[in-house]
Amino acid sequence: MRVSNRMISETFINNVMKSLERLNDSQNRVLTGRKVDQLSDSPVDIKSIQRLNAELTDNQVYLDNIQNGIGWINSSSAALSQLNDLLTEAKNLTVEAANATRSATDRQRIAQQLNGILEQVLSLGNKTYLDSYIFAGTRVDEQPFVAQRDVTGKITSVDTSGDLSGKIWRKIAKTERIQINANIEEIFTGDEGVFNVLIDLRNALHNNDVATIQESLSNLTTLQDKVIAKEAEQGALMNQLEQMQNYLENENLQNEKTLSDIQDMDITEAIARFQQEQVAYQFGLAVGNQMLRLSLLNYLK
Repeated sequence: MRVSNRMISETFINNVMKSLERLNDSQNRVLTGRKVDQLSDSPVDIKSIQRLNAELTDNQVYLDNIQNGIGWINSSSAALSQLNDLLTEAKNLTVEAANATRSATDRQRIAQQLNGILEQVLSLGNKTYLDSYIFAGTRVDEQPFVAQRDVTGKITSVDTSGDLSGKIWRKIAKTERIQINANIEEIFTGDEGVFNVLIDLRNALHNNDVATIQESLSNLTTLQDKVIAKEAEQGALMNQLEQMQNYLENENLQNEKTLSDIQDMDITEAIARFQQEQVAYQFGLAVGNQMLRLSLLNYLK
């Protein structure tokens, strides 16, 4: 079979284009650090990469929700701890005031201290986290407790607004969600809620009403028990969030490693391959060029 100049040229061009394609591919792998970059490289690997990336994206959403939940629970736990301390202080003052050796003047002084505690409790009830009222239920943009005051500025009653029993949820896994806000309705509201108990106690101190002062001690103890129980509940939720956080972070590390094993190139190997393809391309050009010259000379002869 006679080999024509045209066949030589076409073969040369075809080989050079294939070599250039391999060179370009190896160059892209060096630049991107990826051995799998598109579906044609490996359909099975691409599907695994898509699945792993989707899991990493979902897990990051869950981790963000968990971090937000931890912030909420830390904030509410701190408020409950401070409330517990204030109730302890109020109980100590009540025990002092109930002592028969205390005078009406002493109880007036203690009433002033109770006023200060009452103001601090109001502040805790309206505590915020990221500009949201943590004890307002779902209506986080509304101040949950509003004080009514007399002409001297003393709190006479506390009104509630919003939805104190509303629950705020965060999704922390594919099939799991958790309530991040504490329901403190039974602690703060009603006749046996902290505001009314403290207001009644203060008024009893002003009126030198020893019997009511003694009764208030039992109410304060009941309130403190509720606060301690709520603190324990918040602690359990925190543990749950932290365990899920650790699980998701470990899963992400494993997914990232698997992802790297599938798609990432050994950079030393990638550079060596690029250099080989570069040499092969240049050699092919040189050989092809020499063949075309010889063919042209033969034609001229």
